[in-house]
Amino acid sequence: MKLVLYNITHHNCPVDHREKVAFTLQQRQLILKNIHAEEKISEAVVLQTCNRLEFYMYAEKNFDCNAFLTKLIKKVHPPAADTWKKYSKQTLGIDVVHHLFTVAAGLDSQMLGENQILSQAKAAYLSLIHISEPTRPLYISYAVFCLK
Repeated sequence: MKLVLYNITHHNCPVDHREKVAFTLQQRQLILKNIHAEEKISEAVVLQTCNRLEFYMYAEKNFDCNAFLTKLIKKVHPPAADTWKKYSKQTLGIDVVHHLFTVAAGLDSQMLGENQILSQAKAAYLSLIHISEPTRPLYISYAVFCLK
């Protein structure tokens, strides 16, 4: 298994392109349901703010999460696919956990130390709990829960 993060943020993508990958609540829920329907992905959280779109996943080691996400994004919101392909980046393992805690602490924000991101991370956590199957291990949710 692997812990993986795919994201687009204000660090690597201009605002006019980030706007193209802004999903509605219904689109995010649909994406999350589709991710959880994939047997090779045990868990996933989608975190979207005005400065980032992030997919945290715990998946089988050999599963191509990026190809899966790209296909899913194209299905749910076709105009976002090209921007996603061009600007998304991957982070693996313990670096994903470090990134999550850095984001939640407001240390990865355009306005250093802003605290709105913590409530957005909590909302992503609640979406995960609402959608995920109770028998699945919730490693990512444990990390987000620790942010509380």
